[in-house]
Amino acid sequence: GHVNDIRAFYARVGAFLNPPRQGGGGSAAFAIGEGVPVVTLGWGDVASVAGPDFHAADRARYVERAAALYADTEFRKAQSVLAKARYDTVVDRRHSVQRLLDYCEEARRLVAAGAGN
Repeated sequence: GHVNDIRAFYARVGAFLNPPRQGGGGSAAFAIGEGVPVVTLGWGDVASVAGPDFHAADRARYVERAAALYADTEFRKAQSVLAKARYDTVVDRRHSVQRLLDYCEEARRLVAAGAGN
């Protein structure tokens, strides 16, 4: 359901568990931005947002990873650091805007190169 203060919610959880489903990429972005480790299978929008460090190869490894995040404080802390690093390098607004500008510049160059033909 709806959460009024998602950042406060994520401050109270130890992991973002993403069972096989469609959707959730935006929620995953907020989670990694707050340093919440993600557990997901290696496909879909959550997997692309969270990145390969948070993929589980199959359902058994998904459960193992979720259990490890619950049981092992040091593992959870290390995964939190990875989550924040992923956000800082891929998801945050500054990098997203720069990537969008780079795509636009590439498209402009391709159109300009094609216009001369």
